[in-house]
Order: sequence, then C-alpha cells, then structure tokens
Amino acid sequence: MNAIPSPSPQPRFTPGRARILAVRWALWLAALGSLVILWGALCTVPGLQWNPPRFAPSYALAEGLNIYATRASGAHLGWFYGPVFALWGVPAAWVPQITWSFMVWALLNYVAIFGPVWLVLRDVAGEFRSAFAGCALFAVLLLANAITQSLVFVIHVDGLCVGLGTLACWSLGRAAAGRGGRFLHLAAVAVVLAVWTKQVAVSLVPGIFLWLWWTRQTRFMPTLFLWLVVYGGLITAGFFLWFGGEELLFNLWLVHAQNPRKGGWPLLGTEMGRMVSTAVVWWVATLLVLLARRPSALESTSGPLMRKLLGCVALCHLPLGLTAVLKAGGGLNSMHSLNYLLLLLVLGLLPLLRPAAAGVERASGVGRLGAGWGLLAVVGLGLGVAFHHAGKMNAQWLPYRGQEKMLATARASAGHIYFPWNPLLTLVTDRKVYPFDDALYCLHLARLAPSMAAVRAAVPPGAILYYEEPVQSCFALNYFPEFRAGPRLPVGGKP
Repeated sequence: MNAIPSPSPQPRFTPGRARILAVRWALWLAALGSLVILWGALCTVPGLQWNPPRFAPSYALAEGLNIYATRASGAHLGWFYGPVFALWGVPAAWVPQITWSFMVWALLNYVAIFGPVWLVLRDVAGEFRSAFAGCALFAVLLLANAITQSLVFVIHVDGLCVGLGTLACWSLGRAAAGRGGRFLHLAAVAVVLAVWTKQVAVSLVPGIFLWLWWTRQTRFMPTLFLWLVVYGGLITAGFFLWFGGEELLFNLWLVHAQNPRKGGWPLLGTEMGRMVSTAVVWWVATLLVLLARRPSALESTSGPLMRKLLGCVALCHLPLGLTAVLKAGGGLNSMHSLNYLLLLLVLGLLPLLRPAAAGVERASGVGRLGAGWGLLAVVGLGLGVAFHHAGKMNAQWLPYRGQEKMLATARASAGHIYFPWNPLLTLVTDRKVYPFDDALYCLHLARLAPSMAAVRAAVPPGAILYYEEPVQSCFALNYFPEFRAGPRLPVGGKP
C-alpha cells in the first residue's frame, strides 16, 4: 500500500496574513492615536480664548437670559447664529465646577461630530467592526487637517451644524431604502435645526433635492418639502416667540447683511490654496482609494447612494461656504463641504478596512505595497500630522484649570469687574450679560454699533476692565477711554 502523503506545512507568515496584520495595526493605531489627541483637545478647551465667549450663550440660557439684543442695547454677547448650539450646551452649563463644565461642553461637541458619522458608517458597513474601524479612520483624517482639527479644539457651531446635516443625510438614506416614513420626518427636523444652528446650512435643501432628482427618487420630494415647511414653520415660530422677532432678525440677518467683505479674488485664492495644502493626508488617502479598486463583494448597496448624497450636499454648500470665507469675521470653518467630503473619502476606504479586503492585492493594482500597508502608511502619516497640529494649538495633557482662578477673581469682585473677552465669568457671578469685546467690534464693522451710553450702562458703574492676555483685540476700550493703554488699543476709529 502506498502511504498517504502528509500535507505540506503552510507558511505561518504569508503576504496575505501580513497585509491583514497591517490593517489591524492601522486600525488600533488610528483608534489609540486619535483618542490621545481628543483627550488633549478636551484638556485644552478651557484655556483657548475663543471658547469662553462661545460657551457663554449656553450659560445665559441656563440662567433664563436672552442671548440676543438689538442695537439699542449695550449687552451684546455677539451671538450672530441660531440658538440651537447654545441650547445644545445648556446641560454642560449646569455642571457646577467650571473646568468640568467646559470639558462636558467639549464632549457634547464630539458627540455631535462623531455620532451621525457612526450612524452612516454602521448602515453602509453593515457590521459593528467595520463601522468602528471607519470611525477611527475618520477621526485620524479629521485631526490630520488643520481646518477640521480646529473643530475639536476651538468649539464652535460648525461641529453641531455638520453633525445635524450628516444626520439628515443618514435619515434620508434610510427613508429612500424603505426603512419607514418616520425617517423623512427626522431628516426634515435635522435640516431645520441645522439651519437654526448656522445659516449657511440652508444649502442642505438644494443638495438633498438634487440628490433625489439624480437618483430618480422624486416621489419623496413633495412629502419632504411639506415636512420642511411644517417643521420649519413650527420651530421658527417657537424661536421668534422665545427670543423676540426683532432681536433674531437683527442678529441673524441684518448684521450679516451689512457685514463688509474682507477681501476679493486674491483672498479667495489664498484660502483655497490653504484648503488644498492642509489636506495632504487626504490626498494620500484619495490616492489609495483610486489604486485599491473596491471588490463588489465588499460593497454595501447603500454605499453608492450615500456617496452621491454627500457629494451633492458638499457641492451645493460651496457657494455659501466661499461667500462666508470672504466676509469679515468669516473663516474656513464655514466650509462645511470639507466635512462632507471627508466622510465621502472614508466611505471610499471602508471596503479596505475589512479583513477580507486586505487580501485583494492582485486585483487592486496597489502592487507590492498592498492595501493594508497603504492604509497603515496613511494612518501613520495622518497621526504624525495630527500631533504636529495639536502641538501648534498648545495642546494640554492635563485639564487646564485657569478658568477656576479667573472665576475666583470674578467672585471676589462680583459687581465691580468686567471681563470684555470672557463674558462667561460674570454670567456665573453676576448672572447678567455684559458686552463681549468682539461683538462690539463686529457691530462696528457692520455700521450697527450701539451708543457709548448704552454700552456703559450695561456694565456696573466704576467696574474695572480685566483683559486676560493674550486676547484678539481690546476694542471695548473705545467705550471706556479712561482705561486705554497705548499698545493694547486696536486699529480703528471710535464708535
């Protein structure tokens, strides 16, 4: 009898296994690295000069105060956006310890950014592991771009606004997939709340309807339009009754309408060049998507529809985003198209995050590098750039506690001290709105400056003006000439 040959031993470390291992390394590195940077951002948030005035409206609402004022008033917080973001931060304002209050506020912002992204990735990926991996990669790419990384350090309305826009996209995608008419309601509410977070989000409406037309799902148009009108009318009426029609129109429309431009085509070219240059890691990731052809077996049926939807929303936002960049006080944070394009990029990379995708080297065209090794390179480069940007933000690795010292100073002199660049402190101690320095400057630029008498009347008589350096400007000193101090004066005339 012939002996049965024993099977030849399989190599323990094959190229395929090496590529799968590379994918796992990349994902663990992405998760751990992004968590470290997010922790640093969380610790840094209380110490950045723009965060206290942006958190102040939430404190004002927690005290039952109106965050909007007309020109006749001097008590301006400078809240020229809708009230949704301020309302979102109210739970953080209820936290009694000020450092932890800031950190809870930042956590709420992170939930607004990453929560809707998780929902989209969970639907497209179809499984928990791939969605988690996609979230980790999204975090790395978000942090690897200086423009989008600012969302986690300098907290502003844009994170919540884009989050609501992404939630609207997820809801509409589910409605189009036959998951139930309730998702059309959710999509309409999310769009309305996004617009009431930041006005430029109105671009969601043409973006969504363009997608419905492109994908031949026009049957949803009448119903969606109806719910947009219904929920838009109800929410708008509620806010007008709450905050006052005149106050809302003055701050949300008139100030922006009269706000001058800070530049033209040269400025636009400079800012667009900055968008391109800060997205180096995104370009490398895009190259990986183009080289690594997605196997059809790994493609979710909802993936192409969601990519088209995000593309339509990003495209329709471009005109408003670029216009906002050119306005005085505007910046690239208003370019929400970048955030939607980032999610679009991650959806393109999503098939490569699955273990099976690491073994498709021959069909992908990536060559010897392999999809897994390319992904590891993108994550490593991304984290290196992200830590560099975090260093430029002076990231702290233990919670910044300077606000506690400032609050102790404010309490010791309650009713006798005025912080032009930190209205949050006197909201805590005096439970009153005192004029915010940058609000006075913006109103001055828009030729809507309140009178000197109105501003001085909004501050306690004989109060000491306290600027915690560094600050962006000392414009409020124009209203209090007795406190002027040579080099600290901003450029500009008296109001």
